[in-house]
Amino acid sequence: MEVGGEGDGNFLSVGRTGLSFEILVKIPKFDLNTDKMQMNTQLLDRITFNPKQCGGKPCIRNMRIRVTDVVELLAAGLTPEQIVTDELPDLEPEDITACLLYAAVKLNHPVLQAA
Repeated sequence: MEVGGEGDGNFLSVGRTGLSFEILVKIPKFDLNTDKMQMNTQLLDRITFNPKQCGGKPCIRNMRIRVTDVVELLAAGLTPEQIVTDELPDLEPEDITACLLYAAVKLNHPVLQAA
């Protein structure tokens, strides 16, 4: 078993005698800045899950505002200020940041490739 670095993350390469295969696992790099990690944790605490609300989809601070609602508004070209003041006035600017952080965390997952 070898561990090597490639690209943006580290890859784990597994080989076996007699069989030719390789498994690549992308391990995301973590920022070791504890202040930033604590801030990210506090932001992610704003994202809540309740199976009896919005079908269990991730929502913001137990409100019926889904993370996808905010991301879609941003994708439609609205600024965070417009969302907070005009579209969803119950939100705070930190909620918008939490939604983006949650989306980034969900998209940055290990990738397995069989060669």
